[in-house]
Amino acid sequence: MPTVIIDGVESVPRAAIAPLNEAALTTALRELVNIEYFPECTHKHRAWEWNALAALAP
Repeated sequence: MPTVIIDGVESVPRAAIAPLNEAALTTALRELVNIEYFPECTHKHRAWEWNALAALAP
């Protein structure tokens, strides 16, 4: 793992994803289906994608 130094302090990047539950998966799928179901709403796609990611890894 690479070493990262920020202002002289060594930092170890970490990422932890909580276990998925039914509600998180349902929310993510709902948001992704919105993108497919409403292709004309391209201005909303980025928000829907963000909502899906937030549901999976808050």
